[in-house]
Amino acid sequence: MIEWAFTRLGVERLEWCCEAGNEGSRAVALGVGFRMEGTDRARIVHQGTRRDAWRGALLPSDWGLPSTTPYLPSEASEAADAPREPEGSGRASRAASAV
Repeated sequence: MIEWAFTRLGVERLEWCCEAGNEGSRAVALGVGFRMEGTDRARIVHQGTRRDAWRGALLPSDWGLPSTTPYLPSEASEAADAPREPEGSGRASRAASAV
């Protein structure tokens, strides 16, 4: 369905949200390639109570598909996607031990 939305319908951004804490929904979204974008405060109303929601998005480029509108990621987005050293093995831990 995702590929169909991107290739046949020309959708350029899919958004996903669920109640914060719904780990099952989050796992499915991450599994198909959605990237977490944050928490929206009081986004969902359930049984008369406002609840926070997790939000994510999926772009055609996340699936290796072309888009009709070019996308220029911000430096912050690129930094967030950069590979990271495992905790305990990076420069921060070496610097802390040198103090």
